[in-house]
Amino acid sequence: MAGVEAVIHDSAMTWDLQQDCVDCAAYALRELNLTDQNKIAEFIKSEMDSKYGLLWYCVCGHSFGSLVGHEGGDCIYFSIDDIF
Repeated sequence: MAGVEAVIHDSAMTWDLQQDCVDCAAYALRELNLTDQNKIAEFIKSEMDSKYGLLWYCVCGHSFGSLVGHEGGDCIYFSIDDIF
């Protein structure tokens, strides 16, 4: 998405899927003006569930711990600007 600086820190996804995740997050931030991290996570999960099937997990924020099992090829850790 134009005007968004995304940094992918780690990924086991295809480039197209990575781009879709980043675009979805950027849309939530820039177009929907979501600021609540729970609402951002809810939006991203909903979009990914509808496009790729159920059982997507999404964690948003600056400081968090998580331990989530995943299948090969479907995990990404990224940041957008200085927002998250």
